[in-house]
Amino acid sequence: MVFPSDQLISQAVQALHNAPHLLCVYQTGVTGGLCQWLWNVPGASKTILDFDFLYSRESQDEVLGHTSGSYCSQFHALELAAAAREKATRLAHKRKFFTYPIIGIGITGAVSTDRDRRGDDRVHIAAATKEKMYVFTVMFKKSVYGPMKDTVSEEEFRASYRLEEGKCADLLALNQILQIAGLDQIPLSDLSLLSSYAYLLSSKREGEFVLYDTEVKLPDAYQADPVDKMLCSAGEVVDVQTDDFYLDPHLWIRFPGSFDPLHYGHEEMAQMLERQTGKRVVFEISATHPQKGFIGNEEILRRVSQFRYRWNVLVTRAAGLYVEKAELFPGVPMLIGVDAVINMLNEKYYPDGAKGVRRTLERLSELKTQFYVVSREVDGKFLTRDDLPIPPRFANLFLDVSCRNDVSSTQIRAQQGYGK
Repeated sequence: MVFPSDQLISQAVQALHNAPHLLCVYQTGVTGGLCQWLWNVPGASKTILDFDFLYSRESQDEVLGHTSGSYCSQFHALELAAAAREKATRLAHKRKFFTYPIIGIGITGAVSTDRDRRGDDRVHIAAATKEKMYVFTVMFKKSVYGPMKDTVSEEEFRASYRLEEGKCADLLALNQILQIAGLDQIPLSDLSLLSSYAYLLSSKREGEFVLYDTEVKLPDAYQADPVDKMLCSAGEVVDVQTDDFYLDPHLWIRFPGSFDPLHYGHEEMAQMLERQTGKRVVFEISATHPQKGFIGNEEILRRVSQFRYRWNVLVTRAAGLYVEKAELFPGVPMLIGVDAVINMLNEKYYPDGAKGVRRTLERLSELKTQFYVVSREVDGKFLTRDDLPIPPRFANLFLDVSCRNDVSSTQIRAQQGYGK
């Protein structure tokens, strides 16, 4: 395969370094120079936050927090991209790059090796931005050694073909990054390695090809009505109003919130609690806010998109208050902050004062709903579960979590210029 010149690649990378986008890449199974191309051009620190080659399954499991059903698939690439986006967001926040656009890249593949494999040589390339996901698959022609046996050894032939597959895959991954950043892609004119290329379209010049839009959209039915549905991390949509839907209290923990935006503090809390309990966390957004009223579908979809291929997220219609949430799924514990418990115990939020607080706690006890309480700073003072005025009779409803979270969604919205 004839590749674009090093000069063209360097020019494209220079344009990327001059753009504000920040990048984290998780790559496995194949590599062909992407990290080197990004580093070769001065200014790489303005673009790269992290670049990891996760070659073992164990390293991938560690990044994702779970084992994967298939380590070479579009789904796995999307999971890696979502995890890369999460890490990039966390690192950018620590560097105080609050307004910079984030791109997470996940690449997984199975290419030519030192033995014959049953499946086709292929690479899956995915990308995740704040609210969008992208994926496509590169299928390579099978390498045929026969015609070359008089000029090169089989080992050399396989190694050379493997390098070409890696370079082609990384070039397409670079084009995906450039496309998302709104920059000119590097046109391909030689497609001789590829067995299929439906994801490519002709560029402005005849015989040159670039990526077309590879965005993965939410299902149309979900976009039309996301309420009372759970979007699973694997992409499936589940109607929670059906009789067979059940959240097992022994397997699940609900994490209710507005998640505007979802930030690394939320994700770190969820990961920590999953490790401590062995349960899965499902994030939960209420379409009805006690003070703000009903949230429209467009806004719900914007928030839900932040969780795709990383977390399960549930959208409910009417459960604005914690006791209402408990009525929906009795016995399923919830993860909340000390500030939420303070409000739950505050008499001023109940028409009948202390009686309302007691009635709420009694109902939560009847429903066997417990709360994992995260410590945080409230009004300039660091508070834990033990600092709260919880009536002794109901102390078993509130469990202390060995975690501190001082990340504020309100502060992040201000830093990112929401509403401007």
